[in-house]
Amino acid sequence: MPKIIDDLNTRILTEAKRQVFEKGYQNMTIRSVAQGCEIATGTIYNYYKSKESMVAAFMLEDWIPLEASLKKQCAKTGDAIEACHIIYQGLLKYESQYQKLFSTEEAIVSAGAVRKKQHIILHGHLAAMLMDSCAKCKNYQEESESLEFLPEFLADSLISWSVEGQDYKVMEPILKQILK
Repeated sequence: MPKIIDDLNTRILTEAKRQVFEKGYQNMTIRSVAQGCEIATGTIYNYYKSKESMVAAFMLEDWIPLEASLKKQCAKTGDAIEACHIIYQGLLKYESQYQKLFSTEEAIVSAGAVRKKQHIILHGHLAAMLMDSCAKCKNYQEESESLEFLPEFLADSLISWSVEGQDYKVMEPILKQILK
């Protein structure tokens, strides 16, 4: 009879995250996580098809509450520039939390496909957060073709700028020009 372990998924993700931050991405393996959880390696494959999907899962667990907080803050402000600033600060906070995770070449290459998929999802979520604030901008209202493009453009710009670690003070004048 198989052994029933309460909240095994949480234990797996907690152990994977601990190992990534203590040992580095390259040294965390499905086998080492299984050993840390005192379960069979195959058991982890019942939850995750790969190391990358396990990492994506614990990163998502941290992103969800941050995204909810960003949505609330953006909804409170009617100002698109302030909404961009809120989102940008959130992205920087999240990226600094995981900076060590993608500091090796192996981690960057290995997680490339997962990151591309996550980027597309993140882009859509951020654009949706910016939609209401952008709709209030004069330039946005005058250009009906830009109805969907502007929030998408801003979302992509904020993601790129945060990955590059740009100073928001340098970007703000650009945003002011765009969001008149």
